[in-house]
Amino acid sequence: MQKIKSEWFKKIDKTKTDNFVKDFCLGLTMGAMIIGTGTSLIADRSLKQPPVDCKAINTAPQQPIKQDVAPIKPKMNLKQASVTKYGWTGNKMANGEYPYPGAVAVSDRTIPLGTQIELDGKRYVVADRTAKWIHEKFGLTVDIYSDESEMEMINFGRKNKIIKILN
Repeated sequence: MQKIKSEWFKKIDKTKTDNFVKDFCLGLTMGAMIIGTGTSLIADRSLKQPPVDCKAINTAPQQPIKQDVAPIKPKMNLKQASVTKYGWTGNKMANGEYPYPGAVAVSDRTIPLGTQIELDGKRYVVADRTAKWIHEKFGLTVDIYSDESEMEMINFGRKNKIIKILN
């Protein structure tokens, strides 16, 4: 225990010195002007330096503050789209690859290539674009590449669905 300069306090209860020093240091960190531990201790504000080294006081380590706040979820971007299916054409997509299951073509140029979308619980990757006139005529369209038969794709037709843009 370090000695406390007598001019700092008018009255000190020696039995409570340890607790007082800890309270004093806590008070300094919290901006307190008058500090006491039940013994009528009054701080002398004329001194520029405290009489003890608060860094040397052995106090309990600080526990991290627990936050009962739900994590921030990414904003879901939902859009209504006209959904169709298309099959093998023999041509490369806008990303330079040949079509593969899980790839889609979108009409909206603001959705970047490589963006993941979710449709009916399945994830797809935007890998191609449709013609601009399709966007002007039908709004947002999503063409899903499929390796199904031509008849299955025709039977699927054009459906209005909600898509979720994931990234």
